[in-house]
Amino acid sequence: MDTPVNRRNVLVGSVFAAAALAAGTACSSSSDDKNTAATTSAAALSQQAKDTTVVLVHGAGLDGSTWSKVSDQLQAGGYKVMVPANPLRSIGVDSDYFGKVVGAIDGPVVLVGHSYGGAIITEIGAKFPNVKGLVYSAAFAPEVGQSCLGVANAYPPTKLVAATVPSKYTVDIDGVQVPELLVDPAQFGAVFAAGLPADLVNAMAVSGRPATPLALDGKVTDAAWKTLPSWFVVTTEDNAIPPDAQRMMATRANAKKIVEIASPHLVALTHPDQVAALIREAVG
Repeated sequence: MDTPVNRRNVLVGSVFAAAALAAGTACSSSSDDKNTAATTSAAALSQQAKDTTVVLVHGAGLDGSTWSKVSDQLQAGGYKVMVPANPLRSIGVDSDYFGKVVGAIDGPVVLVGHSYGGAIITEIGAKFPNVKGLVYSAAFAPEVGQSCLGVANAYPPTKLVAATVPSKYTVDIDGVQVPELLVDPAQFGAVFAAGLPADLVNAMAVSGRPATPLALDGKVTDAAWKTLPSWFVVTTEDNAIPPDAQRMMATRANAKKIVEIASPHLVALTHPDQVAALIREAVG
């Protein structure tokens, strides 16, 4: 969900006409400066960066809006960005879908995963020769034969465990009837988004895409971080993925760079500058 737009009060009346005109001129100048900076930044990109597509993969219980601030920054800088909707059905279904997305891209790709999205980039990254790097942002990077739940269960439970509830209905995934896993809206902020504006948190809490157990407990069959360079953002105030689990996975992957941020799980919304900077580094 996009960040709500701040509404400015418009001053009217002849008494304030001169002040309003001056303020408008200043705002216009500031806007022009930002546009010029973005244009200059885009022009300064290397050919490699211009040719590369950044694919941002969101996590379970969320949607592509969790990448909005990072996507905006990258696009303003001249980068090509895609934010496909993650099906969140099963490791097999989701990996097949993103494989089709990546396979259709002409040129190099950097895959960026958040949360469960990290398992998807882990599964498909090495299967496509145009993928040149992986960025994990508060994300899972399982070993072959390991699931997201398998990683998390080796650590003390986070707030996400108690906040996750199964639906009263089931869905059919390749002939198997399973419930969807929902995050209690009343606990969404504490689990994912502590410190973000309440209206944004409330909107995300009721609009996120539910996953199924076949996604979260699905075991990966390949581990792209073994053969591709990786970069990791570790969120030290995370109530969804234990920070120590994130550190373990980053170290195990022999990451080129590990950035620790005092942030909740939705770090791409709380600290978009730092996440975007790491992605730019991965693109090169």
